Amino acid sequence: MVNLQTETYQKYENQIQTINRFAQEEPQAFVRRVETQYGDSLAEAARFVARKTGGMELVMLAGPSSSGKTTTAQMLMKELEKQGVFSASISLDDFYRREEDSPRLPDGRPDFESVYALDIPEIQACLLELERTHRCYLPIFDFSSHAPKAEKRLLEIPDHSVVIVEGLHALNPLIAEGFPSDELLRIYLSVKQGIYDGDEELLTANDVRFIRRMVRDFHNRACSPQKTVTIWGDVMHGEYTYIKPFRPIANVHINTFHSYELCVLKEEAERLLASVSEEELSQQEQQLVHKVKKALEKAIPLPRTLVPGSSVLQEFIGAI
Repeated sequence: MVNLQTETYQKYENQIQTINRFAQEEPQAFVRRVETQYGDSLAEAARFVARKTGGMELVMLAGPSSSGKTTTAQMLMKELEKQGVFSASISLDDFYRREEDSPRLPDGRPDFESVYALDIPEIQACLLELERTHRCYLPIFDFSSHAPKAEKRLLEIPDHSVVIVEGLHALNPLIAEGFPSDELLRIYLSVKQGIYDGDEELLTANDVRFIRRMVRDFHNRACSPQKTVTIWGDVMHGEYTYIKPFRPIANVHINTFHSYELCVLKEEAERLLASVSEEELSQQEQQLVHKVKKALEKAIPLPRTLVPGSSVLQEFIGAI
């Protein structure tokens, strides 16, 4: 059983020499071993969630950008199903305000990292309605137009259900305001390990997430590598302002780092970084690009076909 208020989590191999050796000598077994470890951590989390048998149970699942929240929520639901617990998920991404209604950064640009970029009153109303009637209509957000769609999605749940609310700001007390604290379970997930070459840190945990996001956003969100590099500073500022301060209140911590992910993302990440115009970057942004390129050079590539369809990494490589 995972203890309350402790930041314990599964740790994975993160030395580049060992990662490369496994990738060369036993690639399929290597991938399978990492995925099994991650599955075990989710099974443990599901047992923790399923311990309550009252009415509707809210599980607030948060984490910074490119942590794997969406896939982890789906995997957690499958683990709960194995234990005879019905669950449903709500994505806070569907509650974004229109771009013109978003809060602003000092230079006038929209601040999409702020919790106030979400329609908090609508979130609260939906959750309270779901608790009261076991049904509610959820918005559907269109990221291409950065506006909610006209239609809504009906969510209905039976008694004794778990509702997983996943999103960047799910641990922020504003989101579930009105629910007693002891009726909420909080999960914080993120990449919690970087990659090392002996004592040298090749990539921080944040750098690993940057690589994930760059590849994912190019293929799935029509965002160029150049833009991902230039907005990363805003993303990190938003995390330290709005997300990471709430880590201590989480009941469960999940590490979404996958030892083999640099090998799988290597070739595509290198190709995308080669398209970045460094003369248009700040010095800090150039340093990030150089650091990531250096780390990628040291990784042995693995084909993405080795990644199971259920893996968290499919969020970041599925459309390549």
